[in-house]
Amino acid sequence: MEQVLSSDKTKKNKQIRTVLLTTSKEKNFIFASVFFAFLIRIFFIPHNTVINGDGIYYATLGKRLVSGDISGGISGYWSPLYSSLVGIFSLFFHDPEFAGRLVSVIAGTLLIIPAYYLIRNFYGRMPAYLGTVLIAIHPALIESSGWVMTEAVYTLIFTTVVLVGWYALRSGNAQTFFVAGLLWGAAYLTKPEALGFLGLLFILTTAAKFFRRNISFRRYAAGYLLLLTGFMIFFLPYVIFLRQKTGQWTISQKIMVNLPAFDYDKGLLNITDDGQITMQDRIWGDIYETEAPQTVAPPPVEPASSPAFSWSKLQSDVTILGAKALFLFKKQLRDYIPALLPYPFILLAIIGFFYKPWTRFRAARELYLFSFFLCMLLGYALSAVELRYIYPLIPILIAWVAKGIVEFGDWTSKSLTNLLRTSRRIKPLLVQICVLIIFTALLTPSILSQDEFETILDVPYEEKQAGLWIKNQTAGQAALVMSSNATPAYYAGAKHLYLPDEEFLTVLEYAKRKKVNYLVYSLRRIKTTSKSFPPDEKNIPPELRLVYEDEPSPNYRIIVYQIVY
Repeated sequence: MEQVLSSDKTKKNKQIRTVLLTTSKEKNFIFASVFFAFLIRIFFIPHNTVINGDGIYYATLGKRLVSGDISGGISGYWSPLYSSLVGIFSLFFHDPEFAGRLVSVIAGTLLIIPAYYLIRNFYGRMPAYLGTVLIAIHPALIESSGWVMTEAVYTLIFTTVVLVGWYALRSGNAQTFFVAGLLWGAAYLTKPEALGFLGLLFILTTAAKFFRRNISFRRYAAGYLLLLTGFMIFFLPYVIFLRQKTGQWTISQKIMVNLPAFDYDKGLLNITDDGQITMQDRIWGDIYETEAPQTVAPPPVEPASSPAFSWSKLQSDVTILGAKALFLFKKQLRDYIPALLPYPFILLAIIGFFYKPWTRFRAARELYLFSFFLCMLLGYALSAVELRYIYPLIPILIAWVAKGIVEFGDWTSKSLTNLLRTSRRIKPLLVQICVLIIFTALLTPSILSQDEFETILDVPYEEKQAGLWIKNQTAGQAALVMSSNATPAYYAGAKHLYLPDEEFLTVLEYAKRKKVNYLVYSLRRIKTTSKSFPPDEKNIPPELRLVYEDEPSPNYRIIVYQIVY
């Protein structure tokens, strides 16, 4: 039973062993792949574009951190590891936006290394070669390597920890378990949902004992405790910080908002009952301490008995949650997986998965990878999901594809040799290279499309220009900008407040109370704050002065008002 977690080919004496030191040939291949991946990601870094909404916060937080504002630079909503890296890189590259993109480029490039070893340990050298090439040119991985977002960094950490976790379960080594815990802690500080994998690791650690009988259950239990210890080194300080900042015990404001159980009587863009802030500013902008609201006597409330616990309501809530989760799970399988892995690739993955009969050895290996795949899909189905959330699964998917290419190559080689009745066998390598070329050609249009100029339909160029105009007007002086999106404030170098989805006069009174300098209305955001737009632009209040107006394209008009005090 010694090799249950490491091989399904012991009968043929072709074990797949843990590879820590490779041959010179493999080292040269890895180095060349890393260099190629870096070049292609640098080439496709977006230029003359606009930083996205999430990126604005990561860049701003990173800038605050390196300036010494620790409390202001660590957010309760935006996880701190990526923003910290952005801040460090911004010390060398003064533009935080470019620094954030470079962090993603480097993370996307380094992904080649753990991905190669992951495929190498599970399926062998040839699948590792093929899979590494596919990872280097995968459009989604190239795209995320140019974002000012966490996807590239999280994918790197996630792939590495899946590999290290495999090493830990195979060996039962205490130090490896501890390192795995540290990596999961780093993953949590990048995306808080990584916390959910601790439960999966407990199940895997428990199950490992049944496959490695030479390792005692006590050793695995101690290993899992060491994993938790490593995780807590990163987890506890951040949770304590969140308690001090938000006044609540929480693992992340992001998870609290995304969970279906999150309940707020008003919309996130409505002004809170105390009239001090919007909930979106409180969560996204980390504005937890507000001005003391005016004391208002609460209306008399007639005493009422507490409502009895209702099993029917609980059953209804569970049914609704289950239906939502099932819908999102199907959506990921139906829409998202084919977007990451075109149907011919899926066919190859199925071939690699089921071409040869499973043994007990093979099942342990495949189920380990499949458990991470399934856990991630189920986790997001129970909360919220976007296509980019499941990018970390791409290396696992490609590992299955690479295995399928090798199996298909062997089958095709034998079949053609038999059909052509030739004494010389067609080499499987030739078939594998041909398949790789074909599928590379299928990916090429998606890769090249990333170099296309982004249109105003997808990118708020008008908001960036409005922000730059405000920056010129303020000449470095502190300003407060209220808008539906943080883009104008970011490029203006100003503080930002969200434009509430309230009636216009309510918005104006709120803006004056907050000492807002500029009020920005962007037509592309009208759906989120439709009530707040001025009902009659020709008869605006005297305290508002129209100072900027632009419409670079129909339906993308932007207006900037200055509030006169």
